[in-house]
Amino acid sequence: MKKTRLLFIAPLPTKRMNFDGERNKSRDVFKALIKSNKYKIKLIDLSRNKFLQIIKMIFIALFRCYDAAFVCKCIVGGSLVLHILNKISKKKPKYFYIVGNGFEGLESKKIYFDDINLCTSVIVESKKVKQSMISKGLEDKKIHIFPCLKPTYEIECVNRSYKAKQPLKLIYFSRINPDKGLGDLIDVVIEINRRFSSPILYLDISGGVSNEPGIKEFNEHVIEQCKTHDFLRYLGMNLKIEGLDSYKKLQAYDLHVFPSRFKQECAPGSILDMFIAGVPTLSSKFPSYKDLLSDDNSFFFEQGSKTDLENKLLYIFENSQKELNKRRFSSFEQRLKYTDDKFLELIEQMGV
Repeated sequence: MKKTRLLFIAPLPTKRMNFDGERNKSRDVFKALIKSNKYKIKLIDLSRNKFLQIIKMIFIALFRCYDAAFVCKCIVGGSLVLHILNKISKKKPKYFYIVGNGFEGLESKKIYFDDINLCTSVIVESKKVKQSMISKGLEDKKIHIFPCLKPTYEIECVNRSYKAKQPLKLIYFSRINPDKGLGDLIDVVIEINRRFSSPILYLDISGGVSNEPGIKEFNEHVIEQCKTHDFLRYLGMNLKIEGLDSYKKLQAYDLHVFPSRFKQECAPGSILDMFIAGVPTLSSKFPSYKDLLSDDNSFFFEQGSKTDLENKLLYIFENSQKELNKRRFSSFEQRLKYTDDKFLELIEQMGV
């Protein structure tokens, strides 16, 4: 069977930048397309020298060295790529996986909606993003929802038996960033443990750190907090997803806490990682949280409310045997919705 020559344009993880959602999601899409064995892929990796990569893309487009283009990026950069491709050739099919929460919070940026509307199909991460794109003229029938994807793993869920008043082991598994609510979580865990004769919550903090001065300063503060309190442990990038063994390590945790304050939060990959491991999540009610999570598999608190976060953690501690195991297995079942195989089924339906 003749393979489709697919021009794949996305930022992929690098040695230094391998923890942000856009790059990791692009990597998983790229690997899924390779797995299908239906495509001869020409890669434009926007994590490398962008100027040279765009020149390479223009060269490929000018000489029609591809059958279709697949862009996987946030809406600003992705629409610019589409704009450039359409200047050269509007006829070639183009597909756009919009990573993130669409254009919310980016209204001041230049976004080429006309070029997005020329796409054969568009994938978005939530119902909210779909509705916002329809408001900008994109046809409903062109839009498909797929929040995130992960490789398929052969793994079993781990059952646990909780004794009364048994301390819980928590994991924070996102970027080290105040917008992700990590400061709130640390404050609440410290305050809760202060009320007991010995700690009831142990928190491991895992995530990457970007280069912005404010983020580096925040990271240093987090490290100092971990040095001060023995129930806080800073892992940094020592625990990251590198295959099946990483998920088996995650299974040692009782609860994943996702305390994000980020207004543009959409479909966090860390939540899907916990589905695979079978670890329940306590999440803030970010805008599209219901698209991924439910009361059957997760716990929730009001976004930005330290009081509600504290109350929910105490409730989970008091009812751990009943609540955690039930959600552990329900969470584990969710992984089947977001596998690379499910994504490839969608891609086939789209006619890529």
